[in-house]
Amino acid sequence: MRRLLQWLPNTLTIMRLLLAIPIGFYIARQEYDLALWLVLGAGLSDGVDGWLARRLNAMTRFGAIADPLSDKALMSAAFIGLAWVGLIPWWLTAVVIGRDLIIVCGAVTYHLLVGPVKVSPSRLSKFNTLLQICFSVSLLLNQVFPLLPNIVFVVGTWLILAMALVTGADYVFTWSRKGRQDLHAHLRRNR
Repeated sequence: MRRLLQWLPNTLTIMRLLLAIPIGFYIARQEYDLALWLVLGAGLSDGVDGWLARRLNAMTRFGAIADPLSDKALMSAAFIGLAWVGLIPWWLTAVVIGRDLIIVCGAVTYHLLVGPVKVSPSRLSKFNTLLQICFSVSLLLNQVFPLLPNIVFVVGTWLILAMALVTGADYVFTWSRKGRQDLHAHLRRNR
């Protein structure tokens, strides 16, 4: 039974990853209430899977990689859907997804050239993800219950842009430096 429970966090992560498709679909169809419930469920599962992984001592390499990929898939689907219906500009979606693609490509390159990547998002990156989630949920919520003034979303758009650029640059700088150091150390050991 204990062994079965240890797979529960990863199962929740996979389920959250699979929610990306219906979330994007319901946003694109302007069924904001359904999309909102799915986003809230995905957000809840994100907190629960991390808590369970720590509680059950079930932290795995798979979970460490799949968890942030699930977040990226969900945000990508939400931002594509939101741009599709005109709630956000396409350029913002391109910047958000472009940042994530640069990070993933950088991690793959690091893995191929240097070795295994220890997946650990920075606090700044965690804040970026939280900001994107709050922005998306606020937009969806405002479609169901229009209470917020448009200025909130104008400011939110520019905050999302700024955070994507800052955190993207931070990842590129940090991992480029780390990659160079680790590659040089690896080459010195193998001489």
